[in-house]
Amino acid sequence: MPLLVAGVLAFSAFELYATDELYATEGTLNDWLDACRQTGEKQSAEACTKILRLNLNDDQYAAVHWLRGAAYFRKGNYAAAKKDFRKVVEFDPTEPSAYYWLGRISESEGKRMEALHNYNKAISKDPDDHVALYARAVNHIKTGNFEKARADLDRAISINDAEHIYFTNRGIVLGALDMPELAARDFEQAQKRNPSDSHRMNAEAWFRATTRNDRFRDGQEAVRLAEAAIKADDRWGYRDSLAAALAETGRFEEAVKEMKEAIRFLRENGNDEVLPGVLARTKLYEEGKPLRCPSKACD
Repeated sequence: MPLLVAGVLAFSAFELYATDELYATEGTLNDWLDACRQTGEKQSAEACTKILRLNLNDDQYAAVHWLRGAAYFRKGNYAAAKKDFRKVVEFDPTEPSAYYWLGRISESEGKRMEALHNYNKAISKDPDDHVALYARAVNHIKTGNFEKARADLDRAISINDAEHIYFTNRGIVLGALDMPELAARDFEQAQKRNPSDSHRMNAEAWFRATTRNDRFRDGQEAVRLAEAAIKADDRWGYRDSLAAALAETGRFEEAVKEMKEAIRFLRENGNDEVLPGVLARTKLYEEGKPLRCPSKACD
């Protein structure tokens, strides 16, 4: 937890109440503080705004801006979130989590280089910030810089090896680098930490369906994993993995059907960036050919 958040959790409703007689009861302020901390709740941004009207010190202002920025981010209001985290930087330019969140906002806006710049800043402020290291690794994965992604994930796991998602994404990276034995080991570690995670199921399904290594390729297991992932959370990417698994088992017509579902979803949501790869894989299955990765069709 960032120090700023720990700071805002520490100052009491009484301290806030004493700064401004406009607000009638300590209980009301407690309610606002609780709401402000609950960054996923609908009213959290409004509660933080009420607190910011009080006469706070710089650390307290920064902390509440941090909480409100996170609330705005989760509501999809990226412009407002960006303003709040820039305020945090004004109050404390050394706070790494502010740069991390600015990176997350840039990612959500499709500005990957800007996001990378902010992640670099976060890590420069705190080289042991494993959350920022993980975020930068994901940025590298999206741009195909797998060696850099692996280095960041290696570092993140060396700092905190409890996070299943770190192992899942390193498994993806190792698969892309054609290191199937290490990839399989990481998927196993991720499964041990969270057996029901659909992201891991999907990633391992893709790996089991597409790896060039006969020892680790298993179409039936890939189908099982992909179907379980879709049952948990139906996404276009999960159907892409199911299609690859079906093609590996020779069920090409079913694979094409799944790909058409993925294409429909992508077009409905205006996600054109990944369509060329999806269309290339669809054509491959129409020709009765399974997918092998790494290859151009896997991009």
